Amino acid sequence: MKAFTILPWLMTKAYFRLYHAFEIRGRHEIPKGSYLLVSNHVSFLDPPALGCIQFRDCAFMARASLFEIPVLALFLELVGCIPLRRERADRKAIAASFRYIAEGRPLIIFPEGTRGSGQELLPFKRGFIEIAAKTDIPILPVCITGSQRAWPRGNVFPRPVRITIHVGPAIPVQEARKLGVDGVRQRIADLLASANERVR
Repeated sequence: MKAFTILPWLMTKAYFRLYHAFEIRGRHEIPKGSYLLVSNHVSFLDPPALGCIQFRDCAFMARASLFEIPVLALFLELVGCIPLRRERADRKAIAASFRYIAEGRPLIIFPEGTRGSGQELLPFKRGFIEIAAKTDIPILPVCITGSQRAWPRGNVFPRPVRITIHVGPAIPVQEARKLGVDGVRQRIADLLASANERVR
């Protein structure tokens, strides 16, 4: 991890551990080298939580409008976020993601494109499959639980609710091609269903 990103990472990790009893289940499934982490998205807390999954530089796809907020934009740049314009195919963002992957960094993507309900996944946009295929990296299916209750829509500040990341087995790129967008989505839906079943 680069020196200028260590402090933000340590502060973020400390926040999640102390305030949200942060837990990662299935850590042993995380591949070495580059991979494409594909997750559900239910809260503004999801990106920084997923960035704590390993002590490594990660890259994120984040909507471009967030970079219009000066203080937030500085933080996003420090932790390696790639501005993504969602209204069209953003070739600049895709090229940036290829550069990060070539450096050996994991890339984190929320293929729903926006925050969902936490109970059922929204349809996935297909760009993540193309990125994995063109860079020949595995897809890591992940789901995150608790973050929606920790910071629900309309709340000004997060609440001290446990946040858990559930990691499934990595999907080799050849298998991901066969599964397609809906097949990968189903892997994450199964993870989410299993996680929700545990808390009932």
